[in-house]
Amino acid sequence: MVSMAAQNTTIVGEIYDSQSGEPLPNVSVYIPGTQVGTTTTAEGVFLLRCDLERSARVTVSSIGYKTTHFRIEPGQSAGIDIPLQEKNTQLEDVFVLPGENMALPLLERVRKNKGDVDGASGHSDKENGVTETKLYLSDIEAKHLKRHLWKSLQAGMIAQSDSTYLLPLYRQKTVNGVKESQAVMMAETDYEILLSGMDETVDFYKNIIPIYNTSFLSPLAGDGNTFYRYYLVDSVATAQGKTYQVDFKTRNPYYKTFDGRMWIDSASATLVSIEANVPRQVSANYLHQMRIEQHFDSLSHGVRSEHRSMLLDFAIKSDSSHFFPTVLIEHRKRRVASDVNVDVDTMMAKVEDSPIMRTARFFAYVIQNAYIPTGTKVEIGNVSEIIHVNNQEQVRLGLPLRTSPTLWKNVCLEAYAAYGIGDHAWKGMGMVHWNMPTLRRNMLRLRYADEYVYSEVSDFDRLMRENAVWSPQMGITTAMIKGLYKGRYTYNSAVRNREIRLDWESDWTDHLETQTRVSIGRMGYGEPSRNYNAQPSFRYGKLSAVFRLSWNEKKVDLYCRRVHIYNHLPVLYLGGEIGSLRKDGEEGEHVYGKLNVMLRHHQPLGAGGELNYLIEAGIILGAVPFPMLNIFDGNQSYAYDPYRFTLMHNYQYAADRYVLMHVDWNGGGCLFNLIPGIRVLRLRELVSFKMAYGGLSSKHNELLTFPDGRLNNLTTPYVEIGVGIGNILRIADLMSVWRLTHRDDPGAPNWSMRFRFHIGS
Repeated sequence: MVSMAAQNTTIVGEIYDSQSGEPLPNVSVYIPGTQVGTTTTAEGVFLLRCDLERSARVTVSSIGYKTTHFRIEPGQSAGIDIPLQEKNTQLEDVFVLPGENMALPLLERVRKNKGDVDGASGHSDKENGVTETKLYLSDIEAKHLKRHLWKSLQAGMIAQSDSTYLLPLYRQKTVNGVKESQAVMMAETDYEILLSGMDETVDFYKNIIPIYNTSFLSPLAGDGNTFYRYYLVDSVATAQGKTYQVDFKTRNPYYKTFDGRMWIDSASATLVSIEANVPRQVSANYLHQMRIEQHFDSLSHGVRSEHRSMLLDFAIKSDSSHFFPTVLIEHRKRRVASDVNVDVDTMMAKVEDSPIMRTARFFAYVIQNAYIPTGTKVEIGNVSEIIHVNNQEQVRLGLPLRTSPTLWKNVCLEAYAAYGIGDHAWKGMGMVHWNMPTLRRNMLRLRYADEYVYSEVSDFDRLMRENAVWSPQMGITTAMIKGLYKGRYTYNSAVRNREIRLDWESDWTDHLETQTRVSIGRMGYGEPSRNYNAQPSFRYGKLSAVFRLSWNEKKVDLYCRRVHIYNHLPVLYLGGEIGSLRKDGEEGEHVYGKLNVMLRHHQPLGAGGELNYLIEAGIILGAVPFPMLNIFDGNQSYAYDPYRFTLMHNYQYAADRYVLMHVDWNGGGCLFNLIPGIRVLRLRELVSFKMAYGGLSSKHNELLTFPDGRLNNLTTPYVEIGVGIGNILRIADLMSVWRLTHRDDPGAPNWSMRFRFHIGS
């Protein structure tokens, strides 16, 4: 018997349409009966590399085209061109109805059956198996060669020897529930936030598939026939019956849909396996390419193994020569551990201390945390405290500092000192965080501050922006220009507040977390021109608690703070507060109480974009000074803020019992994608609806007189709507907003154009 040595074989080719000459992306090129295979890139190029002992036949197949073959020899290195001819495949022996698309009845059976199938049941990391996530950054050198190698790696066909063209940044591996990770540029928790979209379960049995903050429509969705074309391509006899191959192709490559193929078991009407690729034209920012491959268990019908990869291009402006910075993310899940693992430890150590990685690591840390690392045990504190602009102070300059994790892992000291140019007064804050060493999260904070605060923003309102680090009180665009605009109703938008408070954040269960706060302080009131230290004030003491209930939500705990990775299920907040207060010069105490409930939801709509809504209701029991009422958040800047009433002035309306609603629909380009020439701009359709209604008792005015002509009662609902264009140049939204009610309010506009900087998917 003669043993033949395997020889390295490399084939580079281009596949195109034989009629139009256009390159064909996502064409499968593989050797039947083996694991050797790849797909073409967006330019129709493929790289096939393998070790062969004898000649082999390579199959080339794509949805809607005739399958072709060619042979390769051991040791061969060649480049070839392959034209494909269109086809219209129908298997007349499967269904008896002539002229009908034969794939549709089969898919209808799968759709009727999918309610009884849990396509995510095989995804648990607690089972015996392996989950791997790897992230690579492009090598700045060898740009042109690297582009083809990257896309070949996306299809799983790059050799280990070629991995020098990639810079590994992060690797996480979970074996039987035990996690190990290695990071180069950022901390592990920062990567978990960045890659959170890869952790979302891909379940093709669901109508909507959320991946990396983008919602895709499944080919098995109930309205899939509207967005997909289906082709019954082949059938294979099995012991249980037949397995059918159905290819699917999007009707509009700009919609968030897939191209690919699936294999369906005829007996159970369930998936055997599926391969799905995102078309290169898809209207999704930053997502350049994506490929998903899943294999299902024949008994449980859950996912047995999965390979997911995507290319993310974070460049604001892309062209044929611009390539950096692009990252490749690979994600694998399988029930049984594999012995094949590419060791990248040496490369990661080599890259970690390079100048470009140190620079990238620095900026990534600042953007993610709003703190500036100094390389020592003390960092520059929250960047948003360095400079403030408002009517009272005009400009406030501050120096924030905090300890770094290298000093204490579970304790953080934070403080800032600031000076107001307009009021010639010093302000400051000091705080200590203690992350208690308990099984579940328990965080204690003790804080003292003497500063101006926006009185229309309550503790409960901050939950709207709970992940914000740069501007936790309002949208970043609003914050940038709020203090520069001096309008009629800017009265007292910032008041002096001296306060000492103790916070306790705790997780009761995986779904329920609480924040309890005890506060004692003094809050100023009166005209903003009053001297900071001479401003009249009232004393208060209060106890408040907020219960936050969420389901299947990922939470990442960073140093001294938590980040909620928003899921696609509702989040419910319940809040209560009880306290007492006393004006300067008075002896009697006034006792009050507050109750709040808020529901927020990010609802993906697949090809229809996404819907974000927030509903809040509250009541105040007892009498309180006007700065402690619920003051509806107006917006006198020219910025659009989804959580503020666009055409309402500051301090225009207040209430002690109220309900409000903010609704924003982002169409994801569902209409713009139908317009040739316009769809390449990746614009988004925007619609907003805002409503507020409430009542205001005169007893609060008796405690502390309202500002003259302000704090009106909303005896009829306030309603405004807006339409706009989003994703302009990938960074901006433009909204046109109208008032529908209260159109006779003096000095308030009934229509306006607003903008905001907004980077989304």
